[in-house]
Amino acid sequence: MVKLWIKVKEEDKILNDTVLENEADLTEDVFLDMMSKAADELDISTPVILSTHFENLKTFKRVEFLPRDFIDEVKFTSLEVERAD
Repeated sequence: MVKLWIKVKEEDKILNDTVLENEADLTEDVFLDMMSKAADELDISTPVILSTHFENLKTFKRVEFLPRDFIDEVKFTSLEVERAD
């Protein structure tokens, strides 16, 4: 089971957040699917997700996406994803 806490941040302030759960084990496909759902819920574009992002989440239980990780322009300084399980 995977539980992710996804936060849209401006500097150190959380602007919006969501918690998503999935019964499956964490794989790249599950992570991509959960990020797509989170982006829809948070009304933001989905970041470009590389295998290094997935590896950081697995290793450090945290990954951060910066504005340069998005194709569209964003109005926040980071999108932070933490494993909450």
